[in-house]
Amino acid sequence: YVGNTALGRAGTPEDIAEAVLYLCAPGSSWLTGEVLDINGGAHLKRYPDVMGHVMKLMGQA
Repeated sequence: YVGNTALGRAGTPEDIAEAVLYLCAPGSSWLTGEVLDINGGAHLKRYPDVMGHVMKLMGQA
């Protein structure tokens, strides 16, 4: 997992706590329906192309 993260390290409870703190702060009061993908940039690197695999299995790629 760590090899797939752009930051090169596993997340910590403090990393998550910072996001929670932001969501509880007045500055986030205009946010609605958002998803915070707190993963250290893992989706920016080598995660598999799941949709591409599904499309190939369905013969649509």
